[in-house]
Amino acid sequence: MNQMKQTLMRYIRADVPVLLMGPPGVGKTSTILALGKEMGVPVETLIAAIHEPMDFGGWPAVVEGQFKIETPPWVDRLKRSPEEQELIDTVKEKVSRLENSSRGRITGILFFDELTNAPRAVQSALLRVVLERVVGEEKLPDSIYIISAANPVGQAADGWTLSLPLANRMAHIEYRLDARSWADNFTTYWGDPPSPGDIDESQWLIARSMVAAFIHRRPDLLLQVPRSNEEERLAWPSPRSWDFASRLISLDIQGGANSWADDVVSCVGEGAGLEFINWARSMDLVDPEDILRNPHKAPVPDRPDQQFAVVNALCAAVQSQMTPDRWRAAVEYLDRVADVAEDIAALGASHLGNMMNRLYKVDPNINFPDTLVDKIGELFRRVGVIAGGRR
Repeated sequence: MNQMKQTLMRYIRADVPVLLMGPPGVGKTSTILALGKEMGVPVETLIAAIHEPMDFGGWPAVVEGQFKIETPPWVDRLKRSPEEQELIDTVKEKVSRLENSSRGRITGILFFDELTNAPRAVQSALLRVVLERVVGEEKLPDSIYIISAANPVGQAADGWTLSLPLANRMAHIEYRLDARSWADNFTTYWGDPPSPGDIDESQWLIARSMVAAFIHRRPDLLLQVPRSNEEERLAWPSPRSWDFASRLISLDIQGGANSWADDVVSCVGEGAGLEFINWARSMDLVDPEDILRNPHKAPVPDRPDQQFAVVNALCAAVQSQMTPDRWRAAVEYLDRVADVAEDIAALGASHLGNMMNRLYKVDPNINFPDTLVDKIGELFRRVGVIAGGRR
């Protein structure tokens, strides 16, 4: 997801409309929403297939005896009001400190999702919107960036091929899914975990770490798009369905695999689900809070998949409540992990480094205790996250 966001920023800088093309459930929509949140701008999401052509071209109306084209409500939601200007200026000031200073000129993202579900009449109505930002008789501000996402026609519900004029109005990017990168970031939820339903975050964290460790071991099971009509009617594994499974696991994680086995199968299907369940029965994870309370005595697992799960859960636990003592405890434990698995300790150190970078972007004046900074620096050098270590 992070690499895709960086790619999209290139197109935003050049003001080139983009179409993200990829299978369902891989994270296209969540990537766009995360990008808007990171940039501090609103995202107006429109499912093109459920709209009429007039929702994009404007509605004919007679007002006070005169014919005019009225714009749809979503246009008003994207336009700035005077009261919002102060907020936008604040956002611009914050994002200007990020690596790409051009982010400050974007004030909103217009996102057309499920584009290959839109019939030809709707596609025609989108032509001027996508390229010229014109809706009916109204021109959207140039600070509104337009991006679309779609499933391949064969994988879209009642899919339509894109018309040549519409397809030619956008750059096309294939949404490539890197299973190991997904596994590396799923436990920490890319730095911004949601709070869905009635879920205990500490239990969900452990469940995410289990799923991430399993996918790290079996990356081929992250996404398996059905290849037959019969399979299409059943559950199948995707980043979205593994996320669902982790949430259900968290509701009764202490009960063991037997208590949530059916839930996992209901989300990711029988094949991937049963393999995950059998693997999970062999896991015995250390609670990350136990590690943070006593990093010198908490056991370091022997198996690489267990090490991966514990380190990821540890970093996510620090992320959920960042205090100097918890940072220090995490570094001390990772230093012990490095004695037996330097590459996995390096992954944990990278997570900590990314957390620090996000904190500095939000508040450049934040202060970490000198002793903690020195300890973190020593770990980074030892595992090669920064120069002076093994790399």
